[in-house]
Amino acid sequence: MESRFIIFVVLILIMLSVGVYGNNLKAWDDCTWTSANGKLITGISTSDPQLTLAYPAHILQIGTNHWNQGNGTQISGTITLIHEDGTSYGPWQTKGQPVYNVSNTWWWAFPDVLVKPGNYTIIDSDKRTLSANNYSQGMGFSSIDYDYVKPKIEENPTRLSIERVDAPLSVTSCGNPEDIKIYWAGDPQYPITLYILPGIQDIQTYDWKTIISKYTFMNFSYPLIAPDALSCCQVDNVTIPYDLVLVNGDGNMSDPFPISFTCPRYYLKD
Repeated sequence: MESRFIIFVVLILIMLSVGVYGNNLKAWDDCTWTSANGKLITGISTSDPQLTLAYPAHILQIGTNHWNQGNGTQISGTITLIHEDGTSYGPWQTKGQPVYNVSNTWWWAFPDVLVKPGNYTIIDSDKRTLSANNYSQGMGFSSIDYDYVKPKIEENPTRLSIERVDAPLSVTSCGNPEDIKIYWAGDPQYPITLYILPGIQDIQTYDWKTIISKYTFMNFSYPLIAPDALSCCQVDNVTIPYDLVLVNGDGNMSDPFPISFTCPRYYLKD
């Protein structure tokens, strides 16, 4: 029988809240979100594009696709952003961009506006020609370029802070995921988002080192419990450092709370 090591992989198993998140917490500038894809456009959308902005954002450019079976549109219409609480941004008049000589395939607006964090629906003035396909699950094709506005830290740190964390110091290798309990202080504004930030993010040898996982709490909870948050499989005893950060519903965040766990050696035998 010959032993072999399991390749070192750390999995932080926290489910994302509803929406599409493609943003790195450190990359405040030059962010892009899109529901479009490079596959064949097969029909008209059956649902409005939806996205989530984790922080206040400066919307630079927003567009929707109107391929319309190669017919495009005669004119370009308007685009509106609707926040989940009903706040409306826009409508913005767009400029048409042709693709393969198809007029007004893309409608582009340049709002130059600051919007608050939360879940958004993109409303297009001509849904009858808004592109979609099976890969977008019927969601209309849209694209947004924006900059995140880095949340300020409250001058009064008691607004929201992490006082204590109950988390395993050692995670059973290739075993059951472990919970994290966070005891907080202050006056949090829901929803609260928990970020788990691996402590080493400048080494690209392992993909896990650049992962930013998050869990959103919609209602009051004390402590905040992130279920099945930590799991690991690895080649040797290694201490994994990470930071916990809480972000208020109003965009303000707590100071990082440093913590770590050890992943024991594990062998897989033939």
